Amino acid sequence: MDKYARLQLFYERLQAAPAASTQDESYALLCDTLNEVEDEHSGVPNNPLNWLTDGRLYPPQTDRVYAVDGFPEVLRYNSFRHDTYIASNVPSK
Repeated sequence: MDKYARLQLFYERLQAAPAASTQDESYALLCDTLNEVEDEHSGVPNNPLNWLTDGRLYPPQTDRVYAVDGFPEVLRYNSFRHDTYIASNVPSK
């Protein structure tokens, strides 16, 4: 299955999953769902050290997480050529 099809399957599974309650749960849901899709359909072993050359999609890494100025409830995970934002969905005071 090509990357585009795997990404679409990831989106479908993520949307069908029960909602997470916290940022940590959201991050775990994202990582677990993407890894499941990739394990089932990429044909590539999970080895994040090979992210640049192996063709597998990997979830954002915790060593690349940053606060978002002006949005204390949001975390930004910076990855190669994209960012993933996870909010706590708790109204700010």
